[in-house]
Amino acid sequence: MSSRYTILLATIALVGGLTFGCERDNPTASNTDPHTNDAEAALAEAPTLEELEAEVLREVEGTPAKGDRATAWVNEITGPTVIDQPGVYRLTADFSTDGDGIVVQSGRVVVLLGHRTITGPGAKEGRGVVVESATHVHIVGGRFVNLGIAVELNGTSRSSVQGIAVEGSDEFADPANGIPPQIGVLLLNSAHNRVAWNRIDLVNLGIFVRGGGSYRNDVALNRVTGGDLGLLAVCYNPAPNAGPEGPSHDEIFLNHFSRFQIGVQFNAGSDNRASRNLVEYFVAPYEDPNGTNFFVNNRTKQIEP
Repeated sequence: MSSRYTILLATIALVGGLTFGCERDNPTASNTDPHTNDAEAALAEAPTLEELEAEVLREVEGTPAKGDRATAWVNEITGPTVIDQPGVYRLTADFSTDGDGIVVQSGRVVVLLGHRTITGPGAKEGRGVVVESATHVHIVGGRFVNLGIAVELNGTSRSSVQGIAVEGSDEFADPANGIPPQIGVLLLNSAHNRVAWNRIDLVNLGIFVRGGGSYRNDVALNRVTGGDLGLLAVCYNPAPNAGPEGPSHDEIFLNHFSRFQIGVQFNAGSDNRASRNLVEYFVAPYEDPNGTNFFVNNRTKQIEP
């Protein structure tokens, strides 16, 4: 494991949850000085999937040290599954689903998807992995194809989504008029989570964070690339039917966002920070209705659809 990768891991280390607590004394701004942005350099040092698995297993209480893969403690998954007991689970076969692929309803779970593929029905339907009201759940690896939502954390805390690959279908979406978007990762009323080292392609919304119950999440070291119909690389919104309160105190850093109408869209009244990202956009690098969020030290470039 490279020394630079070790340093990056320390930067986003999960120690009972992520609470970066950055000082927020900079004005909202877009800084295009490339010397303040090292997202591409950091992403060039992306770990292997095996390194990510080993690191997660070292962090999780009760798993063998150093990522030992003794079969005695690994539960195999071969198709759609509901996980309701703590443990380590490994997907050992590709599968398709018309609804939810893997549903996690227990805390203290590690789901190792490796290089296996979960395929949805298309038409922006189906969810690959759903975590429901749990803590300390870690999703590592996996390829998600033609799903409405690849991974959803719902009421989930102190968990992570790392090393996933999402392949969307670049379909038309118009959420305001009832035509739903295709989403890479969705966090709904979920706090102290890490979304890192993921590759998300050809979706309408790359990473979607919703609700006042979402706070102090870290979105770091992801490559999120839209197609001709990409809307938002990162989107912040209130939760459905839950009032105007939106996510707060999230950190969005060292990501590469490209080919979306808007790079980062904050919701009114929220308080989040995007820094040191590379943002290539069609219309605007970011949107902040009330000026209560922070967009600083990012490198931005407008591109043609």
